[in-house]
Amino acid sequence: MTERAFEQIIHPVHLEYLRDLKYHAPKWIMDTEGYISEGEMWLLAGLASSVPAPLLIVELGTYRGKSTLALAYGSSIGSKVSIVTFDHHATFTEPDGEQYGAQDLPAMFRNFARAPDTIGQLIRPCTMDHRTIAKLIRPQSVGMVFIDDEHTPEAVHAATTAWAPALTDRAIVVYHDYNYAEIQDGIQTVREPGGVLLNLVSAVGSMGIFQYTIPTTTENV
Repeated sequence: MTERAFEQIIHPVHLEYLRDLKYHAPKWIMDTEGYISEGEMWLLAGLASSVPAPLLIVELGTYRGKSTLALAYGSSIGSKVSIVTFDHHATFTEPDGEQYGAQDLPAMFRNFARAPDTIGQLIRPCTMDHRTIAKLIRPQSVGMVFIDDEHTPEAVHAATTAWAPALTDRAIVVYHDYNYAEIQDGIQTVREPGGVLLNLVSAVGSMGIFQYTIPTTTENV
């Protein structure tokens, strides 16, 4: 996605603020540990700024909150919708050897506390299993989901299918580490005939950006 193409999906009023993040990211974001680049922060913030109220933004995989803060920054520029972010913070080792655990939880809260109140008040962290909560969320109440959960095809499939009923039509679905074979394999199983209707919009850096379509049924034809 070129900058010009990106700007076509973002409200013009938001662009000047988003350029500040792209070229001069705030210290409270830059000091936060994470695995997304400045360009990817700008992308997430821009997409978040386009989500209208009263919809929610959902993030699966908080780690220490860098991407969460980028989403909240964008939301604060836009409709100020809440970011519900899930991470169990249990000890876990990715296939590539990267380790996560309970030590990330207090670090996450410290990072959130450094952000301005207008940013922090939009964030709703949760350590419960996101699939349990997804069953309780009202249908068509989520306008964007950022998936950075376990990097296995099974986890990608489970996360996508769990949250699909909560997505509004044309909701944004973003996968981090989209360049990983495991992520693409999981997305492929989701998009098989009869599965979740996802249209690839663009791949930017390590992000795969899709748009969701609510399936047509005989009941709503």
